[in-house]
Amino acid sequence: MPSTILETRPLRGTYRGVEVLSLPAPGAGGVVVRALHILQAFPSDLLAGEAWARAQLLAESVRIAFADERGVGPGEEVADGPGRSPWLEPAWGEREARKIRLGRALGKESLPGRGARFAFTDRDTTQLSVVDRDGNAVSLTQSLGRAWGSTWVTPGLGFTYNAFLEAFDFEDQKAVTFLRPNATARTSVAPTIFLREGRPVLVLGAAGSSRIPSAIANAVVAFVDGRLGVADAVAAPRSTWSEERNDQGVRVEQAYPILPEDVDLLRAAGYEDLEAYAPGLEAANFGTLNAVGWDASAAAWEAGADPRRHASVAVPARAPDALPASPRLVDGRRMRGK
Repeated sequence: MPSTILETRPLRGTYRGVEVLSLPAPGAGGVVVRALHILQAFPSDLLAGEAWARAQLLAESVRIAFADERGVGPGEEVADGPGRSPWLEPAWGEREARKIRLGRALGKESLPGRGARFAFTDRDTTQLSVVDRDGNAVSLTQSLGRAWGSTWVTPGLGFTYNAFLEAFDFEDQKAVTFLRPNATARTSVAPTIFLREGRPVLVLGAAGSSRIPSAIANAVVAFVDGRLGVADAVAAPRSTWSEERNDQGVRVEQAYPILPEDVDLLRAAGYEDLEAYAPGLEAANFGTLNAVGWDASAAAWEAGADPRRHASVAVPARAPDALPASPRLVDGRRMRGK
């Protein structure tokens, strides 16, 4: 089947002086950028300190970001230039951050919202985070939408087709996700690269449907604010916001430093739909993420594979002499059949 490669400009944001590049619509990079802009409005020490406060801020930032993402139609998200979408600016995050009150759940009436929720079904997703010896970086997320995708295979081709038709709305013709000619299904994948002074310092992405932006935000906060190494940042207990149609709410991974009393504080704050789980393999409520990051003190790359899934990492046996001055970045690309 003939196809073309559509080259798109990555969405750009910032987080505590680090530049963020992520996948634009139909991906969920906009949710990641929005959430990080909200989080950076709070003191870094707060996010590195009390576990219950960090859990609330992580969940609420992604919750607000998802609410604002609803109703953004094809072509409305402008990555850069004079027409850049205002919701991608740090000022938007600062404004939304003022709505959050620690110790009290944000009321639904305070959430931004432009339309119905999307259907996210990334249940068979793989993330690759790669940096080569020259510092060139690629973050790639591939998804079939569900296990074995649509379960259809064209004889002789050897691959299954994705199942993203189920992400469309088939009834509300006004919905931005209504199935119409040339429509594009929304997805929660958000391969992301962080740059410092134009050079990659963190490359990551995740599987896990609507928990993908939360998983990324958790790892970034652990890496930047908590100053953990990449492997520890990936493995650290998470708090996520689930945006599934039949599974919405705060999900907390109860393991040190998130203690039972932290979970009790969050429930008392008004998160009655909060669900807490012990860490474990295939813990789908928290996404599964892998990352590669630059350890400046060791002058070497470090990798982290998510312990919540069968995964692996590989790093050079010998650290490079120096981080390249101007690595080449690969912008987001997606395939579309004609």
